[in-house]
Amino acid sequence: MSKLDDLLHRLAVIFPNMPLTYSTLFRCDYQFDISEFISGGKFWYKGIKSHLQQLDLTAYLEKYNCITLDIGMGGLPLTNVKLWPILGSLVGSENDPFIIAVYRGKEDPKDVNEFLSQYKAEVTDLLLNGFEFHGTKYGVVIRIYILDAPARQFIKCITSHCGYAGCERCTVYGEFIDFRLIYLQTDAPLRTDESFKDRAQPKHHKGTSPLEELGTDMISRVVLDPMHMVYAGVVKRLIDFWLHQVGPWKLHIEVVQLISSIFDFLRPYCPFHFNRKPRSLKYFKTFKCAELRRILLYNGILAFKDLVDENVYKHFLLLHCGIYILCSKSLFSTKNAVAEQLIRLFVTHASHIYGELFVVYNVHSIVHLPSECYRLDMPLDEFSSFKYENKLKSIKECLKSGLHQLQQLARRDQEKKSNVVKLPRVVTHVYLSLRNRLAHGRVGGLHFKKLRAGGFTLRVGQRNSFFLTKSRKVAVLRDIVKRHNKVYLICRRFHTLEDFYVYPIPSSDLDIFRVSDLGGEKLTFRLSDVLRKCYLMPDGDQHFLCVPLLHALGCP
Repeated sequence: MSKLDDLLHRLAVIFPNMPLTYSTLFRCDYQFDISEFISGGKFWYKGIKSHLQQLDLTAYLEKYNCITLDIGMGGLPLTNVKLWPILGSLVGSENDPFIIAVYRGKEDPKDVNEFLSQYKAEVTDLLLNGFEFHGTKYGVVIRIYILDAPARQFIKCITSHCGYAGCERCTVYGEFIDFRLIYLQTDAPLRTDESFKDRAQPKHHKGTSPLEELGTDMISRVVLDPMHMVYAGVVKRLIDFWLHQVGPWKLHIEVVQLISSIFDFLRPYCPFHFNRKPRSLKYFKTFKCAELRRILLYNGILAFKDLVDENVYKHFLLLHCGIYILCSKSLFSTKNAVAEQLIRLFVTHASHIYGELFVVYNVHSIVHLPSECYRLDMPLDEFSSFKYENKLKSIKECLKSGLHQLQQLARRDQEKKSNVVKLPRVVTHVYLSLRNRLAHGRVGGLHFKKLRAGGFTLRVGQRNSFFLTKSRKVAVLRDIVKRHNKVYLICRRFHTLEDFYVYPIPSSDLDIFRVSDLGGEKLTFRLSDVLRKCYLMPDGDQHFLCVPLLHALGCP
């Protein structure tokens, strides 16, 4: 905003009628309706149609012939007030989530029927009549609802996640021990959409949700959120026990410092795909979900090895392997049964290692994640709330004061509107960053230091130069050569690949290796030979832990 103001002041010298501030430039006659709830709080409803009408959906509808949406809801606590946005996401596009509505009040909304009344009316119309675009009506589908546990409880009108019948996927009945509800049984009868409608377990229900009146399947369409359940739930609870809870698992202060030093040491080796780099455990209380995810899937298996008790480490590997399988686009369906077995073992053994009080709602509920992935036919991260949490962060950044917050959001949303629909990238070009136009060594041609093809990026250097080939070779990028309009990757490879762990399954089954013996000969690969980019972490003298990146897009 300040840069735009500065630019406008410069232009005003030549164009005297030019506005002098960004606020004047963006001033519009946009009308927004702020209503008041009977139960308290204010509500701004933007709507789904109003957002779709501003988009150029031509290419999207040519590809899908239908508009499919995911919906996210949840609380955003601010100073003395709370926001509850309803967010939508256009499935099959790379667009950020958009605002459907926002509630603002001193407390969470109390009446779900009042909160969802306008949403329910609009969705009913869209489901019945579709959405008209350029004279043609297209069907609208609400695929899934992605909510954290308190939001699911509120929207579904069910008992709290701290209630006796709190599990949303099975009929387990909790036990109240030392002021805490625990769920030890992992083989209780499963809930279905029909059993939910029939109120087969009355104590699970507290009313009738407006979503039921829309015909929403309350079990299969309101999904469990792995971001809060696994990373902010189980992983954070696990490390908290190691650091703060008294027991044989508790880590000595010197061990904690050693683990922290390993995280600090690994920081320069962390690829750019991770926005949050490794840091000391003294900041554990401020760790975000993305950091806890990185620890579970990548850094933790190296940092905790030989520093925590062997049985505790093996128990951690049960969770690591199970979640790694579910997060992998290539493994979540083929090894789903393996992941379920590993996660069930993790939950069962947790009560023996840490005591029964460890198995709270989040710990118990992860046994249902494999079936969730199988039913939705998606890896874990595709139905997590990471992108909605990022949108909540941008909403928070839009607010410059506590006065008229909904009006501020409405105006900022109008200023940022765009008609672009970003479809998944079809890679037709490989982008190269120039390094040296002269011949380099014995290889002639143009030489580059960085390659980008869609979401796949390799760069010569310490962090982003490692990849796994389709023939299961771990290579280190040394040069990128373009010759006769063809791109070649000049690499060295590790000759020795071995399992980093063998329990609970060999790490090589997940393409995770301990590599060594880097060869001196230079090999040439084509981009089509690359299977996955890798995260390489030093593990002793001339040995490295190699873990394929799951959230970085694969090679085209």
